[in-house]
Amino acid sequence: MPNSILVLSPDVVTERMAGPAIRYWEFAKSLVTNFKVTLAIPNSIFEVPSSIEPVYLVQHKHENIGKLIEEHDIIIFQGFIFDRYPLLSETSKILVADLYDPVPLEGLEQHNIDIHNQINMMNRQLKRADYFLCASERQRNLWLGHLLALGRINPFTYQQIQQRVVTIPFGLPNIKPHRTGIGFEHEDSFILLWGGGIWEWFDPLTLIRAINRLLPDYPNIKLIFLGTQHPNPTIPIMPKQFQAEALAKKLNLYNKEIIFQTGWVPYTDLANYLLDADVGVSAHFNTLESHFSFRTRILHYLWANKPIITTSGDVLADDIIANNAGIVVEPEDEAGWVSAIKTIYKS
Repeated sequence: MPNSILVLSPDVVTERMAGPAIRYWEFAKSLVTNFKVTLAIPNSIFEVPSSIEPVYLVQHKHENIGKLIEEHDIIIFQGFIFDRYPLLSETSKILVADLYDPVPLEGLEQHNIDIHNQINMMNRQLKRADYFLCASERQRNLWLGHLLALGRINPFTYQQIQQRVVTIPFGLPNIKPHRTGIGFEHEDSFILLWGGGIWEWFDPLTLIRAINRLLPDYPNIKLIFLGTQHPNPTIPIMPKQFQAEALAKKLNLYNKEIIFQTGWVPYTDLANYLLDADVGVSAHFNTLESHFSFRTRILHYLWANKPIITTSGDVLADDIIANNAGIVVEPEDEAGWVSAIKTIYKS
């Protein structure tokens, strides 16, 4: 019976964490109740803000990956780590590929000329892994089709496939958010919180234009972008963020009514900002990436019990409608955003 799990985080685990790191941090916290767990991270363990007793923390690198694989029964991994460490494809240990982030679709949104390598990377994982994780039933359908095309679903595996491709939405704390310090210092403002990065598949421009239309009648509205510099120094600022900042400056709203908060909020402080917000917002385009996405920021808004305004097209937008958790507008619908913000402002 397997009793030890190696959780290989693809992203830096520090005081400030983005979605993938949060997912693996929470994975380790949950799994340790039933297994011996090692959380392996790409950065120094001395950058980790706190321990997760009795989870063992280690930095993964080429010099120790073989030993880490040998010492564990199950290995959970995601994305480019599979290609970074070829030993993963050679081991007989149980491999669990986490497919919650459809990397090739993000690459297409960035017009990435390396897209064929990204697809080949995913194919190698799908051909080798024993189990697969995804974040929604919609994603599950995507990966089931991919597995079928690769021959992994066949007469010999068909009866077990339902147990081999598992939906695990994300990783959130088991406790409700509670205040630990100061969040936003805008007591008299109506705060719309954009709780994450500004990637190429997002549409901050429509939202900024909507805010500009609202301000003459609702002067205390503020739109705050909470994450403007990814905690992983290898991930650059996206062109879409520069476009958003340029539009805010053109409208004379930059860092006044439209605020781009420098850096990334520490994970342990995130609840303070969520609790101070009046609305959680997320805007994207009508793309394949959006169709199969699973937004970390939306889950954080739900965790904090905040009303949400988001764009239609992804699975969480459907859940928001079904549970009356906010308002869903059509992609690039400036008037729809104006109406939705007015509705929640007046409620």
